Amino acid sequence: MSDPYTVLGVPQHADYDTMKKAHHGLCMEFYTNTRNPDLCAAAHEKFKRVQDAWKILSNDSTRAELDRRIRRAENMESDPKASDVRPALQNGPAYNTRSASNATSSYNAGPASHPSADQGGAPETWETAKKVYDKARSKLSIGVERLKEANDLVPTDHPGHPDIHSVKPTADRAKEISEAYHKASKLSTEACIEFRLAKSGFEEALKLSEDAKEAMLSVPILATQLGEYKEMIIALNNHHTEAKNYVETSNNESRKFHFFAMAWFTEAHILEKGDQEGSRGLDPVFDVFRLG
Repeated sequence: MSDPYTVLGVPQHADYDTMKKAHHGLCMEFYTNTRNPDLCAAAHEKFKRVQDAWKILSNDSTRAELDRRIRRAENMESDPKASDVRPALQNGPAYNTRSASNATSSYNAGPASHPSADQGGAPETWETAKKVYDKARSKLSIGVERLKEANDLVPTDHPGHPDIHSVKPTADRAKEISEAYHKASKLSTEACIEFRLAKSGFEEALKLSEDAKEAMLSVPILATQLGEYKEMIIALNNHHTEAKNYVETSNNESRKFHFFAMAWFTEAHILEKGDQEGSRGLDPVFDVFRLG
């Protein structure tokens, strides 16, 4: 096996993020080259070396073992007493071969030190993300329906606050308007709850999709699959923004409808009192002065 650092094109002191970026670039190069029939075979061969190198360098324990063997080999090269072992070293980097074996054993034994190095969970994570996504979209749809029902309850004859209307309805109609706004407020609150759940669901699905995409970049997949991942992440971001906006809208509508419900409730009592005073032949406006 070739030197993992050389395969990834990074120095031995490279940090994890640098190696991750290099690995990602080589993966994208692989996807591009596989579309060319003349480069496809060589691309797969190179990709296998890249993956072997990544398995070692993305795991702290296997990388540390590799570094120890490199230092040991360098010390032997610089020590005159080690001349008898130089021919063995010149026959090939034995430390790399053994490190690759150790890396494979360590990788198969459990997750690597960095979550993104776990390459086997992409399909499962992807399926989970899609289920969470579907559930969140369902919540979003329910919220939209509730908000529509709320707005449908807004009276067309006396919309808004009672003070803006010069022609007043009857007391009974004012009570009906108050009740309609009360129901609209409750429906808007229910919609807000659904939108909040949808927003949280989209956030969870987005994180799962990003994790799946990260793991996916560590294994060979078709370009169409990569496109599907990207399209879903774009859709998730759009739906998340939509849900976030709906949360604010439905919350504002709920407060507004509640305010109108209370205003019309008060107006109904004023109108009702006016009707009662009018039936006794008293002017409701100057009633207090006449009775005084």
